[in-house]
Amino acid sequence: MEKGQGLSITTIVVAAIALLILVVLVAVFTGQFGGFTLGVQDCNAKSGACYDSCPTGTAVLQGRTSCSKLPSVDGEGKQVCCISPEGI
Repeated sequence: MEKGQGLSITTIVVAAIALLILVVLVAVFTGQFGGFTLGVQDCNAKSGACYDSCPTGTAVLQGRTSCSKLPSVDGEGKQVCCISPEGI
């Protein structure tokens, strides 16, 4: 039996995986995963609320949240996401 000339299955699979990785990298670096990060950073989705400073009995949710984009009432700094300790 003669060995055929052409691309092997292994070469095709490796090329497909490389193409998939390239597409994911392009999506990450062009900001196409914005919908995903919005959901992860949404303070309301974590049963929280945006305040200038957290009221007694609540805690600041660390990291970037949807509140980080809101200016504080006095215009100094940004608001923070406050959640109840049970929500941590």
